Amino acid sequence: MFYFEYPTTDTTLYEGNITSSINTGLDEILEVSKNVNSSGTTISVSRALLKFDYSYISSSVQSGIIPSDAKYYLNLYDA
Repeated sequence: MFYFEYPTTDTTLYEGNITSSINTGLDEILEVSKNVNSSGTTISVSRALLKFDYSYISSSVQSGIIPSDAKYYLNLYDA
């Protein structure tokens, strides 16, 4: 059985001198990156946060619809 759960909200957080004031949400593409200069010092970093609603999955496991030993995977794709 396959069941797909999609994020209810998402955002990209940026850290660095150039991007320090840019935080975004509801983008079609989330950016995850780490930029370094020639000496190996980190210039900027971006992270993605995803929020999921697990209420249906939780209640389905408790009621026995989903087996308690089910496996769960998070698949993220590069665009």
